[in-house]
Amino acid sequence: MPTVQVGTGSCRAELENVLRGASLAFEFAEAGDGPDSSTSYWIKGDRFSLCYAVEGSTTVTRPLPLEAQDDVTTYRVLSLYPPTRDGYRTVRVAGGLVPPGAEQVFDVAYTFPDGHTEHAQKATDDQGRTFWLMAYSYDDGGGNETRKPPISVTVSYSGVQQHYELAWGVDTCAQANHGC
Repeated sequence: MPTVQVGTGSCRAELENVLRGASLAFEFAEAGDGPDSSTSYWIKGDRFSLCYAVEGSTTVTRPLPLEAQDDVTTYRVLSLYPPTRDGYRTVRVAGGLVPPGAEQVFDVAYTFPDGHTEHAQKATDDQGRTFWLMAYSYDDGGGNETRKPPISVTVSYSGVQQHYELAWGVDTCAQANHGC
């Protein structure tokens, strides 16, 4: 069997060791780090994985339940650090399914170490399921990431608001097919 570098295959290929047999459910067009990136959702049974592809790199998340859980695992981010001329770029991506009935009022907002707050996008597939996606990237020439700064998440819907703080390394490394 030929050797293949992890994280360089298609979403389907990368999911073989993460959520074997998953089917493409939905794809956000040009969502992520520029026009050459894509984010898709793959479902098998009652679980899903998010696949983020950019510049020849493919990252898939650990499988999660289709129904959002009221805990931080639902809002973990995958983290990538592509090099730049002055250091590296930090890329954070997270996503899931909006709880049924909350499509109009659901909001997920991530506040990053640079002070920026990024709200998730929402889109509905042809089966009526609504997906949410948060993708944000920033240059980190100053080395802020090495200080392990917190990322805060606020989830709001139906008069309820939950706050989570992502634990460094545990909640900021949601990918399953390669490390952070």
